[in-house]
Amino acid sequence: MKTFYFHDVLQTRNLSSIQEKELETKIYIDLFKETLKPFEGNRGFKVILLIVAEGILDRPDVVDYIKQHPEWEIGCHGLHHEDYSKKNYVDTLQELSLAKERIEDTFMKFVTIFVPPWQKYNKGTEKVCEELGMKVDLDSFFSIKHLDMKKINKYKRLDVHYWWKTDRRKIKQMSKMANYSDNCNFAGVNVRHRKDTTEFWDKIWKNHKAGERKHAKLYEELDKYLKGKILDLACGITPMYNDKTYDVVGVDLSPKAMKMMKERCPTGEFIAMDIFKADFPAETFDTIILSSIIEHFENFDQLLINSKKFLKKDGTIVIVVPQNHHFRTHVHCEWDENKIEREIGGILGKISYYQIQLPHGKEWIIVYKGSENL
Repeated sequence: MKTFYFHDVLQTRNLSSIQEKELETKIYIDLFKETLKPFEGNRGFKVILLIVAEGILDRPDVVDYIKQHPEWEIGCHGLHHEDYSKKNYVDTLQELSLAKERIEDTFMKFVTIFVPPWQKYNKGTEKVCEELGMKVDLDSFFSIKHLDMKKINKYKRLDVHYWWKTDRRKIKQMSKMANYSDNCNFAGVNVRHRKDTTEFWDKIWKNHKAGERKHAKLYEELDKYLKGKILDLACGITPMYNDKTYDVVGVDLSPKAMKMMKERCPTGEFIAMDIFKADFPAETFDTIILSSIIEHFENFDQLLINSKKFLKKDGTIVIVVPQNHHFRTHVHCEWDENKIEREIGGILGKISYYQIQLPHGKEWIIVYKGSENL
């Protein structure tokens, strides 16, 4: 069954001045009704409205409209639209208890899921949700405007963000999806986070200086492995090659990042393209770096297969993944020894791995040596 998650329902705080103007009650309810109209009635799919409890009293018309549709399920999106990874256990318990109680009393339905805003939460959040009878549920990352209707049967979940900005073209498309075949499934669709566009990664890399400071220790560790001809897939903007004469090929989807990297390392070649489409002759590189990238993709097997193909027989592949880091574009947020052996070792072969501590948490360094797999 296809499932649609509508985020930020009844949110009133943390909005820009333009959004606040757009979200006057009359405009808000009109947009909400127009957006949800294709999903009225029991029509072979599930709708889950993620409620920000702060707005229940402020938007009675929206509340009344939701009550008219008992077929829609209700989830919790917090008392306020906030970063729960920064809250301690006591504050989280107080807020989510109040939010759950307010939502259940208003809509007369049990709330069993909590979707944290921006996917940010911590162990305390998980403990609180367990005590309150809720499951922490994370959204996924595709874009509604780029959704490939030909591949729609592969998808199970659709996450709709910023629906109040939805124009009529998108509403029409949502209507088309809602009518698309009852036995069809949909995937996560997130209008904020489309990971396979140059615009998205150009925007991400605007804040590269903060990232460089946070990952300074990681760059020092990776520097130990940089030998011979290097391939760095999804390299982004990194200080590892600054003012050095490495024979490096960097690949990233962001043209702006690649332009900056060429300025930093004139001896390197930096190519703006999809890393899944990168193609090089077999046994070309001595070192291949996949740093903080495979966790962003549901299926990264082809990246590993290609990397092994591009690697010289005695070369080295170095992979970095988080131990437990729920960044907004991560699909594989948690890694342990079993997952590493299964997901990475199962494709590459014999590997070794160890952890380093960074400001935001621990990261795994995974090393494949061709010389040990001959």
